[in-house]
Amino acid sequence: MKEKSINLPKSLTTDLKHTLYQASVQDPTEHLDLFEHIYRTEFKSDARILREDFCGTFLISTEWVRRSSENSAICIDISAEPLEYGKTHNLGSLSESQRSRLTILKQNVLQGIKAKSDIVSVCNFSFYAFKQRKQLLEYFQRAYQGLKKNGVFV
Repeated sequence: MKEKSINLPKSLTTDLKHTLYQASVQDPTEHLDLFEHIYRTEFKSDARILREDFCGTFLISTEWVRRSSENSAICIDISAEPLEYGKTHNLGSLSESQRSRLTILKQNVLQGIKAKSDIVSVCNFSFYAFKQRKQLLEYFQRAYQGLKKNGVFV
């Protein structure tokens, strides 16, 4: 993994935790290289639609739409704070065309959505939030229902 350089705020702010999280925990390039490898190995084609559940600042999805003009992403998180951080700090790095291929939904992942994806991802063990086996099973079922016929859940 490459060393990252980050610009830290001069004072502690709400943004600091998201800045540090993105710099220390997330590596969109590594994540997406793995997702693409898994998909290509299984289906011998390229994935085009990524759904990032518990997306937080949706940094992974930002990189996904940047990778190809054919890629689109659906970002789902129930928490407004990280979504706002992503809108303020991550959307600006995208072109208008790239932003148009990024859908951000502030909702519970258990609600499900109609759109089907090639890849449904949940990173950093975010599903730990489900304390009851029934809820976890419901989430896995929703994730499965959100996949295209040729889809992977990672």
